[in-house]
Amino acid sequence: MAVDKQALKLYISWARTSQDDALAAQLKKHLTILERQQMIKVWDEIGAGMAVDEEKLNQIQKSDLILLLLSVDFFNDKSCIEDLTKAIERHQKDADAAFVIPVLLRTTLMGSTALTKLKMLPSDKYPVTHRHWENIDEAFTKVVSEIKKVVEIVWRSDDTESSEVIKGDKLEIVNPRLTDRKHAVEIKNVHAISTAGDIGGIQNIVNDDKQEEIIDNYLNKTKKVQSVVVEDIELSRSELLLKKAILLHKSAIRNDNHQKLQDAYDHLEAAKTLDPNNIEILLEMAKVLIVLTPDDPTDEEAVLEQIEMMVNNPQDDETAFYLAYARFLLSTSNIEKIDEDLLRKARTTFDRLGNEQLVKDCDDALSYAAEQRESIVPDLPPIPNSKPGPPPLPRQQAPQPEPFHPVGDWEVEVHSLIPNTMYLNVFPNGTVSGKQVYVPFSGNWSFANNYFYIQAYCNGFPFQFAVQIQFEQQ
Repeated sequence: MAVDKQALKLYISWARTSQDDALAAQLKKHLTILERQQMIKVWDEIGAGMAVDEEKLNQIQKSDLILLLLSVDFFNDKSCIEDLTKAIERHQKDADAAFVIPVLLRTTLMGSTALTKLKMLPSDKYPVTHRHWENIDEAFTKVVSEIKKVVEIVWRSDDTESSEVIKGDKLEIVNPRLTDRKHAVEIKNVHAISTAGDIGGIQNIVNDDKQEEIIDNYLNKTKKVQSVVVEDIELSRSELLLKKAILLHKSAIRNDNHQKLQDAYDHLEAAKTLDPNNIEILLEMAKVLIVLTPDDPTDEEAVLEQIEMMVNNPQDDETAFYLAYARFLLSTSNIEKIDEDLLRKARTTFDRLGNEQLVKDCDDALSYAAEQRESIVPDLPPIPNSKPGPPPLPRQQAPQPEPFHPVGDWEVEVHSLIPNTMYLNVFPNGTVSGKQVYVPFSGNWSFANNYFYIQAYCNGFPFQFAVQIQFEQQ
């Protein structure tokens, strides 16, 4: 990427729908001020008669900045997915290659795990259309100001090297390089769970080892200070310990590595010592304990109850989200005795915050609890019989078919926004293991009323689903 003060070439990818077209046009208006200052040059639309695929590839390969305008339509548009793939390839190939900037237009499930490493604009929590912003202009002003910062970093002369200066209890990286900022924003965006309004998570994140290496480097720097500062991004030591624990937790689950799980818990203990009232640390600790001590829920329930007491009256959306998530985990910690009242409280908060996925998770858990109640047949008193009748005549019984038994290997196609395949290994002792995409899970199964039920844990999260068996003998 060039470092002289030439206008940086900027490519924008969005879904050609009426809603996203209007938002893209509004963003382009806000970018005009950077074009007038000759900081950026937005590629022109591909003209009639030009080879679209070739020209798009040429623009992406020659761009310094690539904006991906994310929405549910973006992840359902073949052309956008191609742009995304090519952009991520450039980003991963070289730290100083194209700077990929995701702009979250509308709340959607993450369509690419690689994007979870990148800082979302206008915020990691709130999309452009979220009610958090006074209006769309405010959100796009935030987007443009962040793009301006990136351009200024790229423009910095090679004559001035970055340096580290201790100021009080902070280590400040002065004149950071583009790579410094990339590392800071990637680490800042490692989340165990989605935050209020976020599309969140680091599920199956790529290059975990590289991220752990970056975090270890920052942890070494903060042994004598409390935090590292890269421009407007500050990473405290407790936050870095949390991020490392999240990556260790994910790696432990994927690789069935108990030692990494214990290491994750040790990092969380150290983080809690530095910041005992950090709700995100406590939540991650509860998640790790669910997997670390599956037969004894006492410790994680104590942590979740601590969160409940700490934030009974949350003052902001983020705190409200953490409280709701703690209630969700606490209410489903025992899948056989779901606390429906607590679960409904969590659902109300998720619904208010617009987190559709967690609302659905709550509804699924409530439906399962209702099915469990209905499956319990009450003991009825015997029918009185004052006068004994004649003995029944012997009847020839028709041969009964063998009862359905789900033991064996299953392949379940899951049809959702992002279709995937689930593989199950069902064992005679009532246990089940398998993989959802590439993430392993384990739990228990049961069969009742023509429904094959699964209750399990995946990456520390409890989940359940049911398969209706319509024709047992087929």
